[in-house]
Amino acid sequence: MNNKNYTVTFKELMGALDVAEKKAATQEVREEVVEMVKSMLHPANAVLTLGASDVRGCFLDGDIQVIDISVDAAKEDRMKTLLEQATEFARGHEPCKHALAFVYDSEREPMSMEDFQEFSKWLETSSEEIKWGMAKQACPEIRLTVMMQ
Repeated sequence: MNNKNYTVTFKELMGALDVAEKKAATQEVREEVVEMVKSMLHPANAVLTLGASDVRGCFLDGDIQVIDISVDAAKEDRMKTLLEQATEFARGHEPCKHALAFVYDSEREPMSMEDFQEFSKWLETSSEEIKWGMAKQACPEIRLTVMMQ
């Protein structure tokens, strides 16, 4: 399992989308977040995509919390585990009004209908508006990237 979380400002994220200059102090974190955003906007093997307007329309000025979680695709209850971690992270950053979520499904161990039902239930029970997308990836894990404000 490889989990990461970050905080970036709205202006930094919008600057990243507009390919603006990055500051050296947090350049590595920003570059990683920029890559996450790019992969959400232009995923290889896209199933359901997000657009730049989804990102711009979702966030207001201020900090944006980012978490990137992955779980072994062969693990039992993998989606439940992934979503529990995302929910725990979100609780630490309330109140949250908007969120983007992107699921990267494993081509080796594709998500089952049960996984999709678990994900759908998570979206429905969330207190914030969540826009989401999905793509397939050639790796042994499923991954969820969530950006919240």
